[in-house]
Amino acid sequence: MAVKTTETQKPGTEPKYLADMQSALKLKHYSRRTQATYIHWVRRYHIYLKNHPELKSVPSQQKAESFLSSLAKDVAAATQNQAFNALLFFYRNVMHIEFVNIRTLRAKRNVRVPIVMTKDETRRLLNCITGEVGWICRLLYGAGLRLEEGLSLRIKDIDFDYKTITVHAGKGDKAGVVQLPETMIGPLQEHLKGVKALHDYDLQTGYGRVMLPEALERKYPSYAQEWGWQWVFPAHNISADPETGIRRRHHFYSWEVQNAVKNARKCAGIIKPVTPHTLRHCFATHLLEALLAKGWRERDALAEVQKSLRHKNPRTTEIYVHLIHPAEKDVRSPLDEL
Repeated sequence: MAVKTTETQKPGTEPKYLADMQSALKLKHYSRRTQATYIHWVRRYHIYLKNHPELKSVPSQQKAESFLSSLAKDVAAATQNQAFNALLFFYRNVMHIEFVNIRTLRAKRNVRVPIVMTKDETRRLLNCITGEVGWICRLLYGAGLRLEEGLSLRIKDIDFDYKTITVHAGKGDKAGVVQLPETMIGPLQEHLKGVKALHDYDLQTGYGRVMLPEALERKYPSYAQEWGWQWVFPAHNISADPETGIRRRHHFYSWEVQNAVKNARKCAGIIKPVTPHTLRHCFATHLLEALLAKGWRERDALAEVQKSLRHKNPRTTEIYVHLIHPAEKDVRSPLDEL
């Protein structure tokens, strides 16, 4: 369940605990989206406590447990755990209170089997997406990237000589180096010629300074206009940063890719519900199939896929074993053997 995080509040009117929360999130380099989500849940939590004065004298962990229990009937387990993570961060980093036996506070999530397209369906889908969005989607599939990881790539992250892409930490997983598909080298190099011309034009017109991680922005402000720090997929228009008001060129917007994939699904005649993240699932499943077909042991193949996806927990990767089509495993139904 998606959480709306569009609340706005005039500067200087935020409660101190929210300002402290914001500072702690920035200090630990949480993404803007995560910052907004966590602030949203802490606001809701404090509204809940105001509406339940009987909880005033109970320990903090019991207050949090009461709030999370109240969410259980209205939201999915994943959303409830999102709220839990926000409260855990708040108490640990702002209030300096540690919860005990925190596993009991987490909602048990049902394991969902991801949607995966066949290789033919993947080919048809990608053939229906052209231009820059097409290259973005090919990278999502070819390198197993999440959408935000693909959109936030910078020029310096792509090494054409070593045929690698450096992916920075996202969603709690490890940063790492993944393989750059060889078929992407020529098109990407051609694409970057246009990006370089656009960047030169921005510099001439008083722009050309890209958003940097906050610590770098303070320490090395000149990096903002260097070629290596520019987005691989810059937006078509200059726009104002919603947080600072500074006008600059952001990277491609996620909704543009989501809409393109939605339209391509119809164009390709694919019935399955498909999103940009489906391409990452397809990468993992197709890679695992290919490694097993080459004679890799399942354990070694899974370790390779885990490394490519940058999963911390190998159990997260094991779900892809169940997604391999029976025909790829040379498994037949007993009915077919009668």
